[in-house]
Amino acid sequence: MDAAPTKAPHIDRRVAPGWRCSSAGVGAALMLLCGLVLLPMRDSAAAAEPIDAYSKRSHLSLGGVWTLAPVANPDFAPQAMQVPGDVAMVGGVLRWSRRFDLDLASAPVVAWLDIGGVANHGIVRLNGRVVGTLEPFTRMRLDVRDALVTRGGNVLEIELDDRQLSTTVPGAEVEPLVATLGALAYTLVAPWEPRNGIVREISLDYSSAPIIADVFATPILGNVDRLELRVRVSGPVTKQMQVVVGLLHAGQLLGAAQALRNASGEFEAQISVPGATRWSPDNPYLYELIVSLTDGAALDAVLERVGFRSIEVRGNRFRLNGAPLFLRGITRHDIYAGGSFTAKPDVLLDDLQRMKALGVNFVRTIHYPPDERLLRYADQLGLLVSEEIPAWARITDPAVVSVARTMLTALVERDYNHPSVIAWLTGTGADHAAIGTYFAAVAPAVRAIDTTRPLSYTFDDSASTPAAITRNLDIVTAAGMDFLTQAGYWDAASVAAIAAALPLDRPVLVAEWTGSEGSNRGPIGAPGFIGVRVGAGDPDGTGIMTEVFQAQALARSFEPWLQPLLAGSPPIAGLTYFNWQDIGWSGAPLLFNGHHAALRNGLVYEDRTPKLAFHVFGLVMNALRQVNPGP
Repeated sequence: MDAAPTKAPHIDRRVAPGWRCSSAGVGAALMLLCGLVLLPMRDSAAAAEPIDAYSKRSHLSLGGVWTLAPVANPDFAPQAMQVPGDVAMVGGVLRWSRRFDLDLASAPVVAWLDIGGVANHGIVRLNGRVVGTLEPFTRMRLDVRDALVTRGGNVLEIELDDRQLSTTVPGAEVEPLVATLGALAYTLVAPWEPRNGIVREISLDYSSAPIIADVFATPILGNVDRLELRVRVSGPVTKQMQVVVGLLHAGQLLGAAQALRNASGEFEAQISVPGATRWSPDNPYLYELIVSLTDGAALDAVLERVGFRSIEVRGNRFRLNGAPLFLRGITRHDIYAGGSFTAKPDVLLDDLQRMKALGVNFVRTIHYPPDERLLRYADQLGLLVSEEIPAWARITDPAVVSVARTMLTALVERDYNHPSVIAWLTGTGADHAAIGTYFAAVAPAVRAIDTTRPLSYTFDDSASTPAAITRNLDIVTAAGMDFLTQAGYWDAASVAAIAAALPLDRPVLVAEWTGSEGSNRGPIGAPGFIGVRVGAGDPDGTGIMTEVFQAQALARSFEPWLQPLLAGSPPIAGLTYFNWQDIGWSGAPLLFNGHHAALRNGLVYEDRTPKLAFHVFGLVMNALRQVNPGP
């Protein structure tokens, strides 16, 4: 049975005690702030949470049981499937479908499908009409007004293709290998097993009146701190329409302003907040932002949580709120036990809490956008985050560049308001001839939305000499990147030589370093297998690398960094360990001789059980904080 449209649960009202309500000279929208209720944010992918008492919008969750059927795969029988969810790679297209009913008196003014993320890319049809396309792990909001049946049944179909091809992002030249390897060829692109599914929340939002579509809140720190705001409204805008914004903390209304419509049709406002408390890892202080929309009566109101902080690049350091910042980092894939891409909130929160307890202050959400709930928890816990899209692909192809722009735009718009997000990474790869051109093509799409965060691209190459790093820095400078993000699987001699040659005018973030793989749950390689990571290997010729060996290799790989980090101003801006958890990769045996179908560099197993390396890593983070004090 289809779920009925729902509203956010109602709790006790908390009227802002510091605000005096008066009808004299106050518009309806401003009066609305006087009675606003602070409600808990719904656990969804929504960028801003509608406030039930003042919103005409309805929210219909489309999660639950869907029908899964092959499009051109006779070996895959139709089955019922829970959404969000995913299935193992099929090497082709599957059709996910479900029915939902509506009984509306009239057609809605606004109706959009909000799709939090899929694996990997696909086409969306509503009642037989194509309403949009989807890219991997990218939140998309599709206008479905013209395709929606307002009285009766609707059939929603999403055809998802888990193949990663030369024309996709991520992608590679795998087509010639398919004849030899079959579906396994598609796994060679990415360091995780491709899957097929609607992996995040999906819903239908609709309203009989215009509603607030997007809110962009920019903190400006200075003699008088202020919050600059842009608000997008979906639906017809009238001259009488009012948008009013209010900033609160703990129920206290600190300031309010009426937004004015600009030439592009958005509404703009700013709120002065003298002496705003700074958000930082040591003090993740959040404010509540209320945005209300009226047109003679209440139409919509949303709640966002925002923080006042600045992030900038100065010399060879990042600076948070003006103070030097060294990133003690770890990479994290949005992958869970069994290789699933669908997160449970308690696992998201537990991952970040344990990272924070180890001394981590930075998480590279590696290769693709994470579930947005991860960013909410990072905001609350005080963890710094970089985000990126999986643009290792044919980045010279105009079609690939166009897809990358779409993915980056969607990512930045979704996560703009999260104070935890401090950098955007536009892709990952090693094609030096194309990186600069690609970055120059996609960076304007990011900077058109966000000029407050530094921007880069991850060099995932074998650069291990000062000359090679200098070449990458030249690409960074010529392309207009703000810093170099460099994978650094280096031995002790390489670390010393590179550290001595790094410039003082450009930050270098070591995006990945590691020791060895390790597992007490079974062998990793065939006898005689030599590991591919620094410090890895097969010490006794058995193909087994234990947790003890992994922990020892981790310590050995970190040791060369101590001397350059102790020598004064650190030569690098941050050191990021690979990886938080073990990840599955079916293609690994084809690339790494004797390798089992996993990358077991994780501090924890896929089921989140900690390894011995987990505890050694905590000692490493403590050492980093001792030599580079800071949040």
